[in-house]
Amino acid sequence: MESIINCDLRRARLDCCYLKNARFLYTDMRGATIHADTTCTSFIEVNFQGAELSFSGESDCFLHNVILEDRSFLQ
Repeated sequence: MESIINCDLRRARLDCCYLKNARFLYTDMRGATIHADTTCTSFIEVNFQGAELSFSGESDCFLHNVILEDRSFLQ
């Protein structure tokens, strides 16, 4: 299981990445493009403002204290 902690991934293109079981903690993903398998992926304290998101996978990902692409807050 990979952990990405406190990273600046603004405007990153994660459309060909394998994110299954990854953990993103305290990460800035504003404006990122994410089209990936996010089965069992955790996003904790992540900012997705302006991001293009398309999550897919066998099970839902875990979202906690995130700012979604439309600027709404999900706790």
